[in-house]
Amino acid sequence: MMSRSAVINNFYTLHNDWRNMGIGLSMDWAPFQIDANMGWTAAMQEMLLYSEPGLMRLLPALPDRWIRGRVHGMLACGSIEVDVDWNRKGGTLSVRLMSAAIDQPVTMELPQGCSILETPAPSVDRDVDSSAPVTPDGRRLQVLLKAGEPLVKTMSFV
Repeated sequence: MMSRSAVINNFYTLHNDWRNMGIGLSMDWAPFQIDANMGWTAAMQEMLLYSEPGLMRLLPALPDRWIRGRVHGMLACGSIEVDVDWNRKGGTLSVRLMSAAIDQPVTMELPQGCSILETPAPSVDRDVDSSAPVTPDGRRLQVLLKAGEPLVKTMSFV
């Protein structure tokens, strides 16, 4: 089955010979497709973090079976470094954001089953824009990132 799909035992995909050029699985060497081999990593990252300028969706397509996990060092639009730790059984989601170069506002959209925990008043003034648009289910939060200063938020997550 794997040989017919041009996948070898380490899951690299090889060029199949759909153009009858003599390149294929029967060769001692075969060029592998870098786009197919590396494309799945981009797809995996987009399951965990989707971003566009000014907006990032955290865990937008998290599989149900991933009860807990951690990803660190993802890079979102605007040169924002993102670390995410989640534990559905423990009921927590922790997010660390850091803008590399500039101060910038960002709207975080939290995953289904997540809600914003109340933050003590002093950090609300610095971190959160109280006039930010919030979805009816309370899953959006606008934060102001200061260049080079990490911002950590902890939320409830089921």
